[in-house]
Amino acid sequence: MTGIATDAPRTAVAVPHLPPAAEETLSNGLTVIAVHRPSTPLVELRLHLPFAGAPQGPALLLSQTFTDGTDRLSRQDVAEQLDLLGARVGMSVDADRLLLAGGVLAPAVEPFLALLLTLLTRAAYPESRLATLRMPLAQRLEIGRADPAAAAIEHLNRAIYGDHPYARAAARPESVTTADRESVRALAAERLRPTGATLVLVGDLLPDRALDVARRVLGDWPGGPPLPPNPPAPATWPGATQVVDRPRAVQSVIRAALPARPLTHPMAPEQELANLVLGGYFSSRLVGSLRERHGYAYSPSTALVFPEAASALVVSVDAATEVTAAAYAEIGRLLAGMGQEPPTPREVDHARQFAIGRRHRALSTQASVADLTTDLASRGLRLDWLRRYCGRLAEVAASDVAAVAGPLADPSGASTVVLGDLTAVQASSPSGARWAEPW
Repeated sequence: MTGIATDAPRTAVAVPHLPPAAEETLSNGLTVIAVHRPSTPLVELRLHLPFAGAPQGPALLLSQTFTDGTDRLSRQDVAEQLDLLGARVGMSVDADRLLLAGGVLAPAVEPFLALLLTLLTRAAYPESRLATLRMPLAQRLEIGRADPAAAAIEHLNRAIYGDHPYARAAARPESVTTADRESVRALAAERLRPTGATLVLVGDLLPDRALDVARRVLGDWPGGPPLPPNPPAPATWPGATQVVDRPRAVQSVIRAALPARPLTHPMAPEQELANLVLGGYFSSRLVGSLRERHGYAYSPSTALVFPEAASALVVSVDAATEVTAAAYAEIGRLLAGMGQEPPTPREVDHARQFAIGRRHRALSTQASVADLTTDLASRGLRLDWLRRYCGRLAEVAASDVAAVAGPLADPSGASTVVLGDLTAVQASSPSGARWAEPW
């Protein structure tokens, strides 16, 4: 590695072929996007609803009891109707959104949407079902908090987000045990509304026909006032290292986060390639050093994450206790190296091929197209963004990536958490108690 990012001819890449799509925003504020992909006689469905600021306990219980009956249908009735339609449906919720995801046989799209509308507007959230779920869900949350990786992310979120809702990404067990039926029903009445929501249908259905069906079934779904998104997250982070003692731990969990540009930023392609060179895939510097050269960690990685109110580059390394200090120091060296020894044309070209291949794979199945379309729509983007983005990836030069890489990976801006046996780590570190100073 010379550290000189001279440009060289780049490998030719194919631009993705996008399936036909149509879009309409209904009078109630629901945006419907239909994509024709007839590989199998199925239709994948995604419904994205704004959920910023929703209380976590009631939101989690809502997502778990959504299909447990209505004022006229029992839980068994709903299950039987789904079976008859060849359909499946589930819900997930995070700090930004509630996502309803499912699929159905193509001829049954209309009755499936009708059933979903009934559940969205008239779900019962029966107390008998909530009572059986509260304690197991709370216990699962408590177990999840005890997981070292989850605990490290929790500490990291609190450090970088402060009072922002992102600091509380995981629900607290007590938020579930204290949530009653009325709080769940009130949340459903307030939030399960079409205003600002996006419905994505992908599969063996002509786009215009899909819009007709959605308009016919969901056009009378009552809307409401738009819900505000989460406020912007803090623009700057503390750039400090926090050590959390886990006595007798045989492995240390190291997580670091640095501010990043959003996916919609003009220099997002350069940022993606810089992340890949650093640690975003197997042929990265992080893997080459921490795994292949030193044997400090089995699967070190970096990833760009894009919640709606913030973006981050996250470094994830799990290292044996006795090499924690050495791994920590090497991470800092590799971060600094992105500015001191910028990505070379060869590194950038390999990362480019991987990045564009990954974008092609996002179009490989009906489900992946539905996921991608939904994610893009939540950011105000559409599938044609993919063609433009891949075109930009193909054009980016090593010098462009070098200009982004140094600031992106600047170790002085990293907020870091290390969970491990502090006494054992200090004893094995040549620098003693000074090993965890910020990079």
